[in-house]
Parts: sequence; structure tokens; C-alpha cells
Amino acid sequence: MPFDSARNDPQTTYAPTAKLDFELEVGVFVGGAGNELGVPIKIADASEHVFGYCLLNDWSARDVQRWEYVPLGPFASKSFATTIRCAAAHHRTIVHVIYPRPLTTAR
Repeated sequence: MPFDSARNDPQTTYAPTAKLDFELEVGVFVGGAGNELGVPIKIADASEHVFGYCLLNDWSARDVQRWEYVPLGPFASKSFATTIRCAAAHHRTIVHVIYPRPLTTAR
């Protein structure tokens, strides 16, 4: 992490992050029949465009993020790496887990 700007040190020093953070998230692979540019996909039709799901990790360097945040906002330290599991679960194989019962319309 560059310390010179944060501490007015004339010598730039680099070191590995001391506050590595990673979050487990769900990744969604979207595809299928497309829609015209600028035309949104209706919520009711969204599941027809989902191919599958995977586990996804979002990696962040929290100490570097704090250093670069003021005044410009977070850049590369916010998510300097993203990794996914090497296999995806197809939407049709787990749709019964996502929607365990028929969907009903709120009244």
C-alpha cells in the first residue's frame, strides 16, 4: 500500500494489504434470447434469461480502500479480484430450490 500521500512521507513504501476481505456471493449467468437494445426485460420473463448460478468471491483490500477513498472514492481496492467456482449449476436443476412452491401474485 502506498503510504506517502497518506502520511506526507517523502519515500514511497509499498506493502501487502493488512486487511484482506472477501465476501461470498451468488453469481448469475445471464443469456438466452436477447432483447432489442434499450428495451428492458420484464421481471416476469427474467428467469427465462438465466442460464445458471455459481459461487462468487469478491476480494477487497480494506486498508488500501480507506487510503484511496478520500477525496476520490474507492477504485481498485474495492474489488481488486473476483473469483468464481469452476462449475455452474444450471437454472433448471435448482429452480425448485429457488421457487419451492408456485409463485402467486400479491393482491
